[in-house]
Amino acid sequence: MHARSLLRAYGVINFSVDGIFKHMKEHSGPNNEQCLRALTRFLIDFDGGAGSWLIDNSSFVGDFMVANLDLLTAQQRIKLYVCLFGFFRLHYKRVVDARLRLETDLRCQEVLAMIAKEHRELVREPYSPVTDKELLAVSENNLTNIDAALRLVGALGVWALTKEPTKVIPVLLEIVKDRRNKVREEAALLFAGTVPLNGNAISVLRIIAHDKTDPIAAVAEHIVKGSGN
Repeated sequence: MHARSLLRAYGVINFSVDGIFKHMKEHSGPNNEQCLRALTRFLIDFDGGAGSWLIDNSSFVGDFMVANLDLLTAQQRIKLYVCLFGFFRLHYKRVVDARLRLETDLRCQEVLAMIAKEHRELVREPYSPVTDKELLAVSENNLTNIDAALRLVGALGVWALTKEPTKVIPVLLEIVKDRRNKVREEAALLFAGTVPLNGNAISVLRIIAHDKTDPIAAVAEHIVKGSGN
């Protein structure tokens, strides 16, 4: 499926491009700095202007992801890996093959290996368009996967497709509450501007923030303070 169709299916593209990315598109060809900026903004909150730029420069973006993902933070790379098959399907195999060789962060390696294993059979199938209904079904199925990283993938997909928090928030909170989950910080960070906080989420994050032995206590505290609660 063309990248534009995938992003439309996920409901994350707003084609009224903001001034920065409109200027980038009209006045210069793509470069690494622009691509890094667009990817960063897209990964933070599925920014529409950034997503549109990534679509319009898809070939360059694919080459960038193969060669330059170490310019992203480890947290950003994890978020990219978990949404790579859905949002950047055209470049998925090239990027995964390259990152399996180049990735040095242990947590990123674990998530990447899990993603590669999960999609191994699907990658071998002919590339064909999928419907919104099919994408949503796959995402919803992932919400109950035994692996926390795939539950995070499911939550990202359901949120991007529906913007409906009732199915997403409980899954994210279950990931966040279990210290054994390697992607709990990434799940928590989705409450920092992407998925809205509700009372239950604030309560869970406050408990984590007050437990200074928790590895993500500082992250939880930052999210709670940023929400004004």
